[in-house]
Amino acid sequence: MQKWCYFGDVENLNYIYGVVDKNEMAKKSDSVLRIKRIFEIHKILRKSDGVSAIEIVEMLESLGFDTNERMVASDIADLRLLGAVVSANRHRGYWYAKPFSMLNALEGVDIGETNEILAFVRQKSHDELYNRNIAKLLINLEQEVRSLDLEENPIIQFEKVELRNIEKLDKYYRYIAEKRVIDISYRYFGSIDSTKITIVPVLLREYNNRWALIAYDYNKQVYQNFAIDRIEKEEFSSQNLQGESTFDAHSHFTNVIGNSVTKDGSKEKIKFKVKKKRAYYVDSKKWHHSQTNHLELEDSTSMTFSLQVIPNPELWAKIMEHIEDIEILEPAWMVDEFRDRIRKVWERLGELC
Repeated sequence: MQKWCYFGDVENLNYIYGVVDKNEMAKKSDSVLRIKRIFEIHKILRKSDGVSAIEIVEMLESLGFDTNERMVASDIADLRLLGAVVSANRHRGYWYAKPFSMLNALEGVDIGETNEILAFVRQKSHDELYNRNIAKLLINLEQEVRSLDLEENPIIQFEKVELRNIEKLDKYYRYIAEKRVIDISYRYFGSIDSTKITIVPVLLREYNNRWALIAYDYNKQVYQNFAIDRIEKEEFSSQNLQGESTFDAHSHFTNVIGNSVTKDGSKEKIKFKVKKKRAYYVDSKKWHHSQTNHLELEDSTSMTFSLQVIPNPELWAKIMEHIEDIEILEPAWMVDEFRDRIRKVWERLGELC
């Protein structure tokens, strides 16, 4: 259970966070260097039957790292968090008590590239070793790979989409960790002016190369998703919101595609047919974990699928993305709405011709 609370004087808090943010910007590169350093220590331990902290420091310094014995001890503690069994004593130093691989796909690869490291962290974030330290590293690395100045020929490449406010991910992370009540100026699509909203952030969530801040809307009394690129300003709120948060990310999003959860929406079975040329793609890259391929209905021209989801804008975006090759079979109201959407597209094209 998560407590919501308001701490101290708002002006003082906002000033302190302004100073902290400047410091955090300076530390971003340090976070990435630390991950690189951890990888190098892993390579040293993997090749040695025992190595002292002093020897590790000397090896790292020869590679250009500015480090010391205390930092090495901290990095080895992080390796242990990732599942490595690292033994140590005064005479032998550090060694792997049993073989440990951070990621088989990265064995033997130059780990100096941020993309490879982020691929590793993203994989580890899905297992039982996930913790706040890994979350912070993932956020910092996510910000790094959005840079357009990265190397031209990486071994692993992530799609680079310029996203406003990506540099604030760590700030939003702290708001969640510290259970802050904040006021944001948020610009809705189509609005000229921004709207002030009091929220309690509970989750950072990425979908389709876009980050959203999931938060409890104080006025609407409901959990909402706020795209971070449309948050124009944030500051600590004077609202004294206290209580228990029962937010469960898994149950909240389990029945939807993407981030949009309607308050009164109900799960429905959506059945649709896709032409073969696109159907293999839909089958291999599922829209939702509930997706079923009805093999008994497959023919020479199409494949039939079904989903158990709450209809939302992200679902319709998926459908319209396949407009040339898809046919909605049920429910009846979605069949009608799909036809209406196609009609509007046709009318708009007629106006352009």
